[in-house]
Amino acid sequence: MADELEQLRNEVAALRAANEQLRAEARSVASANVNAAQQIMEMSLARQRDLEAHNERIQAALAFAEQASAEKSMFLANISHELRTPLNGIIGMATIVLDEEEDAERRERLRLLLSSGQMLLQIVNDVLDFSKIEVDRLELVDTVFDVWQTAESLVGLLSAGNRRHEVDIRLEIDPRVPRAVRGDELRLRQVLTNLASNAAKFTETGEVVVRLATAGQRIRFEITDTGCGIAPEVLARLFEPFTQGDASATRRKGGTGLGLAISRRLVRLMGGDIRVDTAPGRGSTFWFDVELELVDDARDAAPIAKAPFRGAIVVTGDERLQRTVAQHLGALGVPTVDAADRAGGDANGADPLLWFIDTESPAAVAASPSASDRCILLLGSEGHDAGQWRARFPRARMLYRPLLPTALAKQCLDGTVPGTTTSAATTAGAQPRPGMRVLVVEDNPINTRVAVAYLTKLGCKVDEACNGVEAVAAVAQQRYDVVFMDCQMPVMDGYEATVRIRESEQGGNRRSYIVALTAHALAQDRERCLAAGMDDYLCKPVSRTALAKLLGSRADT
Repeated sequence: MADELEQLRNEVAALRAANEQLRAEARSVASANVNAAQQIMEMSLARQRDLEAHNERIQAALAFAEQASAEKSMFLANISHELRTPLNGIIGMATIVLDEEEDAERRERLRLLLSSGQMLLQIVNDVLDFSKIEVDRLELVDTVFDVWQTAESLVGLLSAGNRRHEVDIRLEIDPRVPRAVRGDELRLRQVLTNLASNAAKFTETGEVVVRLATAGQRIRFEITDTGCGIAPEVLARLFEPFTQGDASATRRKGGTGLGLAISRRLVRLMGGDIRVDTAPGRGSTFWFDVELELVDDARDAAPIAKAPFRGAIVVTGDERLQRTVAQHLGALGVPTVDAADRAGGDANGADPLLWFIDTESPAAVAASPSASDRCILLLGSEGHDAGQWRARFPRARMLYRPLLPTALAKQCLDGTVPGTTTSAATTAGAQPRPGMRVLVVEDNPINTRVAVAYLTKLGCKVDEACNGVEAVAAVAQQRYDVVFMDCQMPVMDGYEATVRIRESEQGGNRRSYIVALTAHALAQDRERCLAAGMDDYLCKPVSRTALAKLLGSRADT
């Protein structure tokens, strides 16, 4: 019994010792937990402080970037204004003197001066456009326009600037391409001009072809040349900013290296992309597809009128010209026929034949249309001597290279081609009303002289004001058909002057048509002008054509 009690005492003592050890371990674990929790809390607070500091750095960097972007935009606006103001004087005065100069040698020098000024303007525009794209501030402006006329005017200008007769400038338009569409014509023209100008620049012999075709619900624009082509290593970086196809110091072709970069970004804004197929020595083809909305008038338009000819005889040795003419005459309901099929028109009262004669083809000398047939002659260029052909075909109608589909259709239909639009894009020929009363508000005396000379030549009666205060006073005393308002002027700027004029017109029947004539070229500049109450906006340097177009649109008001 005593032994059992002793054993129990020993077990109880062992249990007490174990229990005490467990308590000690528990206290140790609790202490460790407290330390761990404290360390976790300290780490969490340190992490929070780091995150807050990081966020502060991000906010500071973001604020700096926003400030830098704002300063960049301000710099671009100012530098654009400061460059465009003297350019307006250079280009404007060169144009005026060129119009008045009769000596051939001096005219050529003036043309070189004018060309240099326009090249500098293009550089300014490229840099400004690229900067706007970089900060996502370039927006598309949709208008209704005639896409055929856009392509035709581009090819006409390209041909006029191409004095190397070794290069043939062509336009091919699929007759299924709609005319009246909605989109940003200005930016589309900018892309096409850049691609076509590059093609002409790098093509010494052969041809440059501008093509329009349908691609499903989209329109495909394609520019093909027979130039030098592009090497693979250059093609890989061709659309990068400031990239030159030939970056060597001895390169023959200049440029900013921004044109293709800007063009690709513009096409992407339109929902497409520029592709290129090229190889050294075999030329290049650049193309892109964009979806241009078909306007309601075009959807409901009547079919193209049929030309009153039973067939057309196309006299040319150029297979591509033959194919193009046949395609467009086919759209007018005139099939091409062989010369052997000419008999029978006069005798049985059938419709006459249409003869299309390429005067640069050897076969032209053998052409022999009858008195009842209509004859269309395609001459080499505007400066081509047509005397011998007029003597041989006195009733013939003349067309000049490059052959434009609308011009061909008009010669066949004796009038306007159905389906053409009457939008701003197609009213460039509208003329100002003689004696229109115009006010020019401009503080720069050179720019004033340019504007007054342009407007006077357009038949306008012009008054001048050199600041906003004088403009407000002039409008109060005289009713003007158009007020051309500079924006940045001393004493009172154009914005405030417009607001004052609009306030004075409240409650009356008269409202002046005020047009901003400014060197500020950013989108927000236009918006600011319109918000101040101006009706339209022209950016310097302004051309006489732009002034005539605007005044022509106001001729009936």
